[in-house]
Amino acid sequence: MYLKAIEHIIGELTKKGNTEEIQEAIAKLSDLKNNLICEGSNGGNWLSRVRNIINYKNTMGLWYPYRTAERYFDHIAKKIDQWTTDPDSIDLSIYSDKPILRFLSTCMFITTLYTSVAKEMELRCLKGISFQTNGVLTFLNLMKSR
Repeated sequence: MYLKAIEHIIGELTKKGNTEEIQEAIAKLSDLKNNLICEGSNGGNWLSRVRNIINYKNTMGLWYPYRTAERYFDHIAKKIDQWTTDPDSIDLSIYSDKPILRFLSTCMFITTLYTSVAKEMELRCLKGISFQTNGVLTFLNLMKSR
């Protein structure tokens, strides 16, 4: 369902024109789509597959004993804070050969994209206070204050 929504948005943006801003948005969403369908996950479930491998098969070395995870620890620690950045600042294509970092970058991108949309919805609210103000944005403000 999420993959179909991304594909629909790409299609709608393609119809809108050929401005630089639209091309950048299409490229970013195409990178997201590529991450969702990578490694044979044609239904867009790559994130779920990786999560299951990490949590249930313990084959990526992220659970004790930490075998291969240590080489990514610094990268993972730096990426954790990306959830508060601009989605455009997250490169979704750089870690195609490193599944853990690709997974993390993709999750961070989805989170930042959602929060950016929530903030934009709040700004465009015509009836005063947006439902976003009392929902996710309240939570984000609490998280930032810590």
